[in-house]
Amino acid sequence: MADVFLSYAREDRDLVERLAAALESAGMSVWWDRRISGGAEFSRDIERELAEAACAVACWSRAAIASRWVRDEASAAADLGKLVPVTLDQERPPMGFRQYQAIDFASWRGEAGAPVLSELVEVIRRRVNSGPPLDAAAESAATSAAEGTIAVLPFVNLSGDEACQQFCDAVGADIIALLARNKDLRVLARGASFTNRDKASSVAEIGRRLNVRYVIDGTVRRSPTSVRITADLVLCSTGQLLWSGQSEGRLDDVFALQDEMAHHIAGVVAPALERFEREAASRKSPDSLTAWECAQRGAWHLYKLAAAELEQAEKWYGRAIAIDADFPHGHAGLANACVHLAFFGARAERGVMIEAALKSAREAVRLAPDDAYCRFVLARALAVAGDLDSAIVEGDAAIALNPASAHAWYAKAWAQACRRATAQESLANFDRAIALSPQDPLLPLMHCMKALACLLAGDVAAAEAAARCSVRQHNATFWSLATLTAILGLKGEKVEAAPIVRALLDKAPGYDCAAFADDCFFIDDPDFVAQYCDGLRAAGVS
Repeated sequence: MADVFLSYAREDRDLVERLAAALESAGMSVWWDRRISGGAEFSRDIERELAEAACAVACWSRAAIASRWVRDEASAAADLGKLVPVTLDQERPPMGFRQYQAIDFASWRGEAGAPVLSELVEVIRRRVNSGPPLDAAAESAATSAAEGTIAVLPFVNLSGDEACQQFCDAVGADIIALLARNKDLRVLARGASFTNRDKASSVAEIGRRLNVRYVIDGTVRRSPTSVRITADLVLCSTGQLLWSGQSEGRLDDVFALQDEMAHHIAGVVAPALERFEREAASRKSPDSLTAWECAQRGAWHLYKLAAAELEQAEKWYGRAIAIDADFPHGHAGLANACVHLAFFGARAERGVMIEAALKSAREAVRLAPDDAYCRFVLARALAVAGDLDSAIVEGDAAIALNPASAHAWYAKAWAQACRRATAQESLANFDRAIALSPQDPLLPLMHCMKALACLLAGDVAAAEAAARCSVRQHNATFWSLATLTAILGLKGEKVEAAPIVRALLDKAPGYDCAAFADDCFFIDDPDFVAQYCDGLRAAGVS
């Protein structure tokens, strides 16, 4: 297993070779390959090495931005929480990766003592030293605490002044309040977690003392005009760094900035925790899973967004309900799986899946009416059933219960995007969902539906940008490819559409305009469906 996986375009090989040598001189093991080419064996090697590396450095450049390999590797690294981006020239990283702070290597020519190299080495060492993947003993220790339990430790004031300390405590308290709205998490109260200002204690010691599985800690640095927060999500049993990020802004309105930073951190941390819990549940013996862990196993399958995986998700959620018939997220998860099966499963079963989704979502809300996730799933089920007004109401209810939930904003946006009259309104809500959870497993669907909303609103350029973001996601579906194909067809760009058409037909053999028209059952605009089909035909799809 290498410490560092280097992702790069072959045009940048010379500079990347110097970078690899510099990292190895700093005592790190580096995996990179000069033979960037296709082939199933090579693809498997890349996938294995990327999964096993402690971190993945994406070397962005003009050539890398145009490389499907680099975009795919960077997307997978982001999903695994191990992406470290650098820029080799003056080009900005592509859409979908600009929320990550990149280290600027544009002027670096291989100097061993360069500050920019030292910065990268420090970032990588922090990732490498954050701990190995859980072994069986560590996983057992991690699960000894309550499921999903987390403490937000006091943020360290690096500025020293009392005003900054008040800001630190206020942001921490807001993060606690926002995380507590996620019913999957048990969040330690402020009075208990804020007693731990002793930074000499290890994370493992703090975890044992507080009886929590995870902690969030970080620092706050304040200047006369701005504030920067750095936050870390850490697994207590091993000290493993699961997520690290920064948020900064100007002090024009300190209360608005405090609110914005707290929402940003809570919005990103919750999906990161959920991803880790899904992966942990997927490694455990099926015979030992609780209802909650079965639901996490179901989510692990669900977010792959493929019919066979969704059927597995349906079974795991059913198992969760069999263990505990009153478990709200078992019913909500089952409804969510049925919603997605209505899109990606057998078309002949679509009506059955929609009815099952409505039934399970309503039961989830009955059991937990104040749970944002249950409301989110009911909004999605109502939308696919064609009751868009009720879906928007439920989306608003989910947002009110947890304004830091990306899925709540997505649910409302999705329902709005199904009508031309409200499509424009949906765009800001899609943007809010994407900003709250930039590594969300539903990103391909968020970007894809945003693209459809842009088309309905008459903005073809924005639709193309959103569709391209959608197809770049590692779990992009045929919907993403079909949407980009139609947009390129409407623009008369048949040559550029040709490889997208091939990818579409490879993922969904025999896909045609009739299939699309059938799949557009949720869009309340026959003229738009006809326009979309015209675009598919113009691109070469019959």
